[in-house]
Order: sequence, then structure tokens, then C-alpha cells
Amino acid sequence: MVIVGRRVPADVAAGRPPALRSRVLPRHRRRVGGAALLLLASCGGGEGPAAEPSPDAARAPVAPEDPRRPLPTGTSVPLEVLAALPPGQMTPYAEELLEEPIELAGCPGVRIVEWRPTAGREAWTAPTWAAVDLLDVTCQVAVAAFHDFVIEETGLSLAPLPPWQIDVSLLPSGREGAVPRTLADHDGRFLARTKKLDAQDRPLGIWGYAEHRSHFVYVRNDVLEEDGSTHAKVLAVVAHELFHAMSWQSGLHDALPPPASAADEALARAFTIAIGLE
Repeated sequence: MVIVGRRVPADVAAGRPPALRSRVLPRHRRRVGGAALLLLASCGGGEGPAAEPSPDAARAPVAPEDPRRPLPTGTSVPLEVLAALPPGQMTPYAEELLEEPIELAGCPGVRIVEWRPTAGREAWTAPTWAAVDLLDVTCQVAVAAFHDFVIEETGLSLAPLPPWQIDVSLLPSGREGAVPRTLADHDGRFLARTKKLDAQDRPLGIWGYAEHRSHFVYVRNDVLEEDGSTHAKVLAVVAHELFHAMSWQSGLHDALPPPASAADEALARAFTIAIGLE
């Protein structure tokens, strides 16, 4: 439930990014964005000091062997099986789910239920604790900033926030072609999603998508770059889509002026800037 406290700014109502007041953005960056940079660095994010590259650097482990439980290798349903599954259902079928969800320890209620590596790029697109830690920290930063950001940028006062229920699917981008169960599967599993079209009426590619009816967030699987460094844009997309999910679940989306989706998109873009991820 959202209680309206003040009028929504005109820029938000028009679907434009809100004009971030100078007193707001530095405070968010100082309190949240700075923490994000420190936490991401502690998880292997950031560039860090230069090191002599080894011949196997691109395939080397991101971190020493982790003492935590082994992670699943990811969902690897054969393409012929995926192609036979009915189109139009964005949420994963049972055979596409991980045997055990990966809970984000610092983000109660948010869990990874599907993680499909990219064929030929498994070394950096399959589940690793380094990637999970980056997702966990990004989620923590987004959740911690959400309440204050909404109040300061919209003038809306949120009621006590509900326990989040967000399931995350990490999928191939589909740059290699629109094979089944990728973010580029516009005419199959993602047939029903909202699409923006290019000049030739072809769907534009996406890096992430949030579906409010199912509480699902879909993002690219390359949380890490090929050399093991942080893929910063993917983490920004994660925070962006989490904002949409929290907006719907908190009631913020329904309290925004029409067209609410445009206003929500403008806020999500401003949110990732305010927390220092863009």
C-alpha cells in the first residue's frame, strides 16, 4: 500500500527521469553508492591494481576455491527439448529450474531459480560464488536505497514494505541468435513481454526484464566478464529490474500517474544513477 504524501513531480509524471536534486544525489552516493563500490570491490568488482596476465587468465578461476557448498553447474536443458516446450510462457518450466534455488543471503526473499549458461562461454556465464556475491551485494544496495529514494524523488510515502518475493532467472543474451530460452527469444518464450521496436518493426534487444505478475526478474547471465572482472552494466540492469519488482510489490507503481509504466521506467533509470551503479 502506498499513501500519497505530496504531488508527484511533473518530470516523473511525464515519464522523464526526475531532476535529481543536488542534495539528494550526493547523499545517496555517499551513503549507498560509496558502500556499493566498496562492497563490489570486496567481491572482486572494480579494476584494482594491474597484474601480469597469464596465458590462461581468461579461463582462470575468479577466486580461490570457496568453502561454501558447490553450486549447480546451471540449467542445461538440450535445445531440442527447449524448442519443444510451448511458447509464450516466460517463467521457467520445471525442467529448467535449478535443483535447489540459490538464496541471496543478504537479500531475504530474493533467490536465483534458473541460471542457464551460454554455450561455449560457460567459464564466465555459469554459476560461481563470485557472481552470486556480486548479485547479493547489488541486491542489498538496491533494497537499502529503495524506501528513501522513493520518498525523496516522488513525494509518496510508503507504508511498511512487504517481504520481497522475487525470483531471478539468469539467461543468455541471445547475441548468438534467437535460440530458445534466451533474452532474444522474442517470438517464443518472451512472446508476451512488452517490446520496443526499431525502425524495421523488429524487437529491440534487452539486458533485463521484470514481470510483475509472476514476481520474476530476467537478466543476462554474464555477471562476470570473460577475464573474471565485474560486468558493471549487468549489475546496473539487475538493480534497475529489482526496482521495478519492488515498485510493483510495494504498490508504488499503482500510485504513479498514468502512464504509470513510463513514470516507473524513469524512476528506475534515475535509481541506478542515484545508488552509484551508473
